[in-house]
Amino acid sequence: MAEAFLPNVSMTRLRDMQRREKDPKARHRLLACVHRKRGKTIMEIADTLNTPRSTVTGWIKNIEKGGLGKRYDVKNKGAACKLTGRQLEALERDLEAGPAAAGLGEDAWTMPLVRTHIKKKFRVEYHVHSVWDLVRRLGFAYESAPALR
Repeated sequence: MAEAFLPNVSMTRLRDMQRREKDPKARHRLLACVHRKRGKTIMEIADTLNTPRSTVTGWIKNIEKGGLGKRYDVKNKGAACKLTGRQLEALERDLEAGPAAAGLGEDAWTMPLVRTHIKKKFRVEYHVHSVWDLVRRLGFAYESAPALR
């Protein structure tokens, strides 16, 4: 079974990649591959690397299926924006105009107020923390004065 692990990659190449790898997590994963190539079981590798068996299993499966490029972490981009491009443009205009212009009777935006505005105007619910991320993404910053920008 271990002989079938990465049949197109020599032990020399694998060991060399592991030694030269700068990313500590990727180097650790390559070390697991070296052990697997040598015929160690998943449990033996997990014990040697002091890593949970399920984690080692995931590393080995990912690299087996996707190649050595899978030794790196995949960056999570987060959830897709709930508002469309046009809605974001409209929200940006509303924020620039201020809450009074949006008929909210306030002098300055607060995150709960922006959240309420989004819910009423676009029928989309956001958590207050997500509203702050959205507002920052639109280019606004927090000010202690009664304005966002």
